[in-house]
Amino acid sequence: MNISVIIPTYNRVHLLERCVDTLLAQSHPPHTYEIIIVDDCSTDGTRNYVSTLRHSTIRIYTLSKNQGPAAARNFGAQKAKYGILAFVDDDEEVPSDYLTTIARFFKLYPRGALTFRARAARPAKLWMRVHETCYPFDAPYIPALSMSKLEGLAIPRHIFLSIRGYTESFRLAEDTELLWRMKGMNIPVYLCTSVTLLHHEPERTFAMLKKKFSWGLQVCRLKKLYPEYPYPIPNTLSHALHYFMILPHGCFNHIRYARSFMHGMLTLPYYVLFRLAWIAGVLYGYRK
Repeated sequence: MNISVIIPTYNRVHLLERCVDTLLAQSHPPHTYEIIIVDDCSTDGTRNYVSTLRHSTIRIYTLSKNQGPAAARNFGAQKAKYGILAFVDDDEEVPSDYLTTIARFFKLYPRGALTFRARAARPAKLWMRVHETCYPFDAPYIPALSMSKLEGLAIPRHIFLSIRGYTESFRLAEDTELLWRMKGMNIPVYLCTSVTLLHHEPERTFAMLKKKFSWGLQVCRLKKLYPEYPYPIPNTLSHALHYFMILPHGCFNHIRYARSFMHGMLTLPYYVLFRLAWIAGVLYGYRK
């Protein structure tokens, strides 16, 4: 099965190199996939790096102006020549069986879409381990019912183009928006439980807080588009308090599904801190 891998990138050349290296080390036959790098008008050393890539499976495009990851992914999808699209972010590293897993999935579910779990890559600091969890799975593929981010999304090209790809007005949470749109169109999305991607989180706590706040800003926007989106618009006191009332439940699950009880307790303060930053984004987003 032939696969087109699309990597949108912007000013993260040090991470892009690692991402490309893992894709070139796939167990999937080299002649059955291509790597499309879409440079979203980077201003660092990205152009110099991609100009050195001479691999036959790699194609490189540079956008004339910065348009965001959604636009870069859509551009790559238009240029893809194979029937299955796989979207990998430039700050991710994929295991050697990533493409083989995708090919195996689409033999079973040709009209579905597949996403993956991710964990922090090289977590040098304790707070980077906040999202390391051990959920009990009993099947290799399960419905992605509550995913908020589509890590390593794989989808048939004709389906992706028929739903017009990512919504380019979303600079953040474009994955979440696409997921809810696919649900509304009855396109089944599955989570692969056997393969985990590595994701490079921001190395500074403040950068992570800013990221969580920015994600919270998108909640009201998503709720207006998709009424079935589970988080309410905080336009009343009870709805605003809802976000604080669910925090203890989130803390309980954080400890319950942590790698160990000690790991859960040590990372709990960071979980609460990041969750409060997200809640602040939700409340601020409603006021805008």
